[in-house]
Amino acid sequence: MWDVASREQLVVFDKHEGQVTTAAFSPDGSQIASGSWDKTVRLWDAASGKELLVLQGGTRSIVFSPDGSRIASASGAGTVRLWDASSGKEFAVLRAHDGSPVTSVAFNPDGSRIASASYDNTVRVWDAATGDELRILRGHKDSITSVAFSPDDSRIASASWDKTVRLWDSVAYRDRIAERDEARRAEQTMTPFVDELFSKGLNRSAIAQSIRNDATLSDTLRHSAINLVLMRSSAINEQAATLIDDLKERLIFVADIREALQSDLSLEPQVRAAAINMARWIEDDPDRLAAAALRVVSDDDNSPSDYDRARRAMTVFLVHADQLRAASPVDERPPVTKRYLAEATSTMIEYGMALLKNDHAKDAEPVLRVCLSIRQEVIAAGDGDWLIANAQSNLGESLAKQAKFIEAEPVLTESANALQAKDETPEARKNEAIERVVDLYEAWNAAEPGRGYDTKAEHWRTKLPKSHSAE
Repeated sequence: MWDVASREQLVVFDKHEGQVTTAAFSPDGSQIASGSWDKTVRLWDAASGKELLVLQGGTRSIVFSPDGSRIASASGAGTVRLWDASSGKEFAVLRAHDGSPVTSVAFNPDGSRIASASYDNTVRVWDAATGDELRILRGHKDSITSVAFSPDDSRIASASWDKTVRLWDSVAYRDRIAERDEARRAEQTMTPFVDELFSKGLNRSAIAQSIRNDATLSDTLRHSAINLVLMRSSAINEQAATLIDDLKERLIFVADIREALQSDLSLEPQVRAAAINMARWIEDDPDRLAAAALRVVSDDDNSPSDYDRARRAMTVFLVHADQLRAASPVDERPPVTKRYLAEATSTMIEYGMALLKNDHAKDAEPVLRVCLSIRQEVIAAGDGDWLIANAQSNLGESLAKQAKFIEAEPVLTESANALQAKDETPEARKNEAIERVVDLYEAWNAAEPGRGYDTKAEHWRTKLPKSHSAE
């Protein structure tokens, strides 16, 4: 943090372990929120630099609500998360934009609505209290990078890579909220009425016709009652969708999901039939498979079949990424493909690190090799060098843990030196890279004592901060 008048540096906030992508002051200036590629949001005391809260969630954009009570964060996973700024409790996750990264988020002046912008070329407007999606604004021809409300709340501005800034009428969305509130009151009024009709044993068609013929109902109440009747049928579909989501988490692949539904006769027949129909339209999307594989290997309590399923799912993702890379020369690659491949490497890193943590170095190695190869192609030189070196360090650890000492040595030492040389490398990553070199030489010395590897280990250990070495 800097003093604008004197240009003096006042405070350094340095506990993030990845690149910091966004920061925002609270309305009263007493706190700062920051977001990072380490997938955390951190809240700081602006005066002292003390860390107040750590919130879990990848972040590209952060904003405080106008009253300072809430924080909204946008992530590369296609979500907007809402947090209580005092307790750090997450009270809503807005999932939209078809899973595309959300690049910007903004509150309107009274804090009742939120706008989010995304790589999917849309701006979405949300009810900040309920999380309901109110409108989708379409018109941009490329990814949207920023969104903001006007001070009088009458307009929304959005900026895009299509080289345009667009202004949207915001008043219509306030009208939409009023319409929604009226519909909710009608629903509360008509629910007992519809319940009574169902209690008489009438079928859905007869109940709907009875409601249409009731001259005592206003158009709003009649419409609400008809919707309630339809919702009774949609409840089965909701149960089926929940079942499908659960199976996606556990079984990952579409073929396994379909087989489970066909064979499980304990399910309620209508729900099972609806789920079987839904499963016809599911695909083995590589991104979904990769996310599911990461969840599995990050969980310590997995069966061999779970692990094997995750390995196969990640293989599909790696093949997909490699095919995208091979589809066009580096200098002709579309920007959207470059962005996708760069973000895919983050998933590969997470997956590889989870495997290393659980002593699956042999399986981590091919994933981390693909990751490094892609990063060397798609991440620009300069500020991105440390990300390449970090991928190299992770690969080196996978080699060292397999006792491939000769191959691991140049990989680990070169990456450690590269990470030390870049000012933007987080201190935690610098120290981790050195520790990996120390661990390599200690393991090598244990396997082949008397060849000077203990001396090399000690040499690298001296590069660690004294406080770190003491630990």
